[in-house]
Amino acid sequence: MLKEVPFEEVNSDEGIEKYGSDVVQEQAIQRRSEHAFVREMSSLGMHEAHPAVLKARHFLQSMRIGDLIMYRDLFYQRALDGDRGAAVAYGSLRMFADGKRMPDRYFLGLATEILLEEASSPLAKH
Repeated sequence: MLKEVPFEEVNSDEGIEKYGSDVVQEQAIQRRSEHAFVREMSSLGMHEAHPAVLKARHFLQSMRIGDLIMYRDLFYQRALDGDRGAAVAYGSLRMFADGKRMPDRYFLGLATEILLEEASSPLAKH
């Protein structure tokens, strides 16, 4: 196994003297390869769902029915008060509960509204 060369010493004169040019060159190649892999993985395919959407779906599917009803009622009341985010969350929660197809942004928005509510309200916490 190659000895790990600190990032700042890759391709530097100090790194070459300390670890040898073969080791430094191998580390530089490995880092360029890792960088290309990460760059490739950082973009979504044309029809690929964002990983956060999958997490949002799982989060919502794992919630208890009583909690979903509580949030539905809460978002409904806030929608009556003119809260646009709550109104959209209410509609999203109804679509989700009815098993209707939901666009990704609705999953993300609903999960975000619930998480923000949990973070700000001790009454909403499980």
